[in-house]
Amino acid sequence: FALALAPGANSPTPARIESDRETLFVSGGGMCIRRTSFESVGGFDSDYFMYHEDVDLGWRLWLLGYRCVLSAESSVFHRGGGSLGNLTPEFIQSLSDAHVLATAFKNLSAANLDTIFPVLFIYLLLRRGPGEGNRLFGLGVESFLSSLDSLVAKREEVQRRRVRSDEEIFEKTGNPFAFLLNSETCDALRQELNSDTGFDPLSTHSVRTAVERWTWRGQALQTIK
Repeated sequence: FALALAPGANSPTPARIESDRETLFVSGGGMCIRRTSFESVGGFDSDYFMYHEDVDLGWRLWLLGYRCVLSAESSVFHRGGGSLGNLTPEFIQSLSDAHVLATAFKNLSAANLDTIFPVLFIYLLLRRGPGEGNRLFGLGVESFLSSLDSLVAKREEVQRRRVRSDEEIFEKTGNPFAFLLNSETCDALRQELNSDTGFDPLSTHSVRTAVERWTWRGQALQTIK
């Protein structure tokens, strides 16, 4: 099942689409890819371990001139969550948060990163909630920051090799951050941040400083609420 098409847990009936259609990524649980294409974009990012590595791969494929397509001729039955039993919810959440941030950081253009990334960061922080939620989100942020030197280098390489703009890709696949760009809540967040968004994605010091600033701002917003 592609993530957006799964009909529900334990359903015996596969989802159907009428015709092939382009998508930003396909689920690693049901994917075919030419080996030459896989290797040409660097394969999966091994730093991810699990969660969002398929999103990152699909996005990089688009950036480097390939396409991801959902096939109307195929049915895939995937028993989800086979690796979850040995992992704690805290670990899973920290991986998910860290990898959402890493994927956006690596693959968005400079202009879109400047607009979207600060709002995405605070959105995730607020969604997790105060108290224990903040602590768990903090684990994800720590993981993101611990990989920052590597992420900056990877971002520089991805952006150097890109042959498609974000706008060209999103026109075909949909914008994964449309919910941030279109919602009243996120409009309010952008207004709250105002000019407190600028950072240099190729400077680890600039990113760390910005993350500290956004964390403080997000926690302040939680207090106000």
